Amino acid sequence: MAAIRITGKKIIITSGIRFLVFDDGKKIGCFELEGDVVQEVNKKDCDDKQDNKQRDDTQNGGTNYILATALSPSGEIFAICDNRKQLHLFQTRPKWQLLSRRTAPKRCTAVIFAQQEMEVLAADKAGDVYKYSVTDPLQEPQMVLGHLSILLDLALTPDDKFIVTCDRDEKVRISHYPNAYNIHAFCLGHTDFVSQIMYLNKSDCLLSGSGDGTIRSWDLNGQEKGCVRCQRSPGDGEDGETTSSNMAVKSIEYCSLHDIVAVIFYKLNVLHLYHLSEDTLNMEFLTEAIVTEEPWDICFDEKGRLWVLQPSKEQTLLVYQCWQDESYSFQITQCTDEDIVSILKEVNSNWEFFEVSTSVPSLYTGLQKLKVDNMTEYLAKKQERISGKNRGTTEPPEKKLKI
Repeated sequence: MAAIRITGKKIIITSGIRFLVFDDGKKIGCFELEGDVVQEVNKKDCDDKQDNKQRDDTQNGGTNYILATALSPSGEIFAICDNRKQLHLFQTRPKWQLLSRRTAPKRCTAVIFAQQEMEVLAADKAGDVYKYSVTDPLQEPQMVLGHLSILLDLALTPDDKFIVTCDRDEKVRISHYPNAYNIHAFCLGHTDFVSQIMYLNKSDCLLSGSGDGTIRSWDLNGQEKGCVRCQRSPGDGEDGETTSSNMAVKSIEYCSLHDIVAVIFYKLNVLHLYHLSEDTLNMEFLTEAIVTEEPWDICFDEKGRLWVLQPSKEQTLLVYQCWQDESYSFQITQCTDEDIVSILKEVNSNWEFFEVSTSVPSLYTGLQKLKVDNMTEYLAKKQERISGKNRGTTEPPEKKLKI
């Protein structure tokens, strides 16, 4: 699955084992994970490597692709976790180069940097979080905490005092960091997997999105402050019953400039925008935008523009400008800024870069829980027995007393 990360003026788009880098509106290069260096790739190389893809995959033990990425707060270090359990750390300045590569115990699902950028934390499919040193690549990873279920996301407060984790079993846990065995609180309320958790520095609260179709805000003591259930806006030929079904939240992003929460969903080609009240932490639906396909990822930049990455050959990358009209109604329109148009032209003309991500399996299939209905069959057989008795009803023979 392709993804986009933005910190300051640095924009990184990943797909397969490659990543495309822009800085200050200019393309820095297209790189890929290969050997012990960051290798720059051009379009001709992409075509040649596509021809040898099947042979390379067989030799290396299957298709490799990027699972999770993170930019450090300063934007000077970039972390990548791939499908072969490798954690790569890259230096972005003054030039892109590989700092270290380690092997993780399990495939990672999320990665994040500590505020001082001396440590990077990775959550994995076994439900554990490991801490890796940024400066000492030979240091063994240290286990920070563990869940009983697959971890889907993690976050740190800016003072690195608390680490927040969420899993497939509806749990959001707030733990002290680095002594995460000391659990501070649980955020309980979701009824399905919690796909994403984030800390909002402006409001000093947590925001979570779940497969139960809700977005919830919490304080750091685990108290729920707000909840909104995502629903489709009724359209032509749609009834309320159809559009009010749960929408599994795939990703949420927050824009502190406009106090907006953007949401995308699994199996739906829509994105929702909500206004988050800074005082009450309640959310109010603003608008819905229809895109071509189910988005891969979304991200806000420092100017409050919303970047949408989707598996569409014609418009792989969309950038929306958010604004209020004269009646104070919130609107989003496609961005026409000159620096954005040049990036859009570069990205949307390079479908070969994104094509490999269309075959990456969705995480959603593994998050859905099997619902066992053992009553329907029982009731059906019971009804058959009752019906059979009714059809063949006869008076029982008279009992005779034995002497």
